[in-house]
This record gives sequence, C-alpha cells and structure tokens, in this order.
Amino acid sequence: MNDVHRSPKVLVAEDNRAMGNVLSFALEREGFDVTLARSGTEAIEVCETSTFDFVLTDHQMPGASGVDLCRHLRGQAKHAVVPILFCSAKGFELDALELREEFGVIDVALKPFSTSEIVNSVRAATTALAVE
Repeated sequence: MNDVHRSPKVLVAEDNRAMGNVLSFALEREGFDVTLARSGTEAIEVCETSTFDFVLTDHQMPGASGVDLCRHLRGQAKHAVVPILFCSAKGFELDALELREEFGVIDVALKPFSTSEIVNSVRAATTALAVE
C-alpha cells in the first residue's frame, strides 16, 4: 500500500451472488474498500484499470477461473506480489501447494468457511503490507 491513510483495496472475484455479497459486506464493515467482480473475466478487466492490495477469488467462475485470474495478476507488475486468497467448494480438485508455489497464493479457504476468518486473513495480509 502506498498511502497508509487510505482503506486497503480488496478485489472479491465471486460469481455466487449471495457469497459475493456476504464477503463484500463483511469486508466493507471492517473498513476495506471492496470491488466485487461477478466473473473471472470481469475480475481480469477490473485489474487493468485498478490496483488492489488484496485479491480474494473463487476457483470456478464464468469466463475465466481463479487460476486464470492469478496468472493474469502475476503477469502485471502492479499485482506481481499482491496477496491472493483462493476460496472454493472444490477442495479435492485444487492443489493448494501448487497454487502457493506457482502464484504465491497465501491460502486456500474451502467452502463453507467463516467470513470472520476471511476478514482476519485479509486484515493480516494488508497490515503486513502497510508495515513494509
């Protein structure tokens, strides 16, 4: 984060309307500036014009997957090291170690998960960035 006085900017990429709304609400309530993308394609597009301090992404989304989004983010200088948290109901289909090694994903949260745990992960990562 460049300006410690602004709220950390978080991208939530989640195609499930209810889950996206719950995550956005929980993060906004804690003071984060949230952008909600309803598809992988929308998330990739918004990353072209905005810079984020944290990315929370679903795995399976229309247009582009969470892996596609990670690949896109790591290809941009401005998002090369942004913390990414993967969320998915497809725990058996994901290789968390591979996601960590290839994209630097900080964690994989399996649905159902606690929104307070997600908020705590976002807060810890963005606080660490602000200190650097």
